[in-house]
Amino acid sequence: MSKNAIRKLIERCEASKKKFEKQGESNNGANRQPISRIKRAAVLIDVMTGSAAESIVKFVKNYSDRCKVYGICNTNGCDLTGNCRTEPLPNSRLGIFYATSVDSGFYEKDFSSEGLGSVPDIIIPLPIARKLTDNIDDWVLWVAEDMKK
Repeated sequence: MSKNAIRKLIERCEASKKKFEKQGESNNGANRQPISRIKRAAVLIDVMTGSAAESIVKFVKNYSDRCKVYGICNTNGCDLTGNCRTEPLPNSRLGIFYATSVDSGFYEKDFSSEGLGSVPDIIIPLPIARKLTDNIDDWVLWVAEDMKK
């Protein structure tokens, strides 16, 4: 994809925050219904949400009014890096995170906000779940109840 085509795609996305638009579709129909039948959705995050998952969170926050981001804290803050590893420091045994790969736009990026992560739209007032049964935990139940409001 050329830089001009990418720029046009970004402009179409920014002009169309209320609907998702498939690549290649025209945005001339202002009264067109959104393609998706999903009325409302939620994305759950915590400090372990990083890398590619942060790209999804940023997309939802920037381009969707039908989805909210729920969590107890910010995401990891490493959306331009990937394959993050943890290594304990030899004397203190404190763990450090480091990336083993970077995004192609890494060198052109302003890093003033890097490492801060994405802030949840709605804070979940519960501790991190310790048990998951049939993909349901206290967070999922709390979010489902909150979405009914």
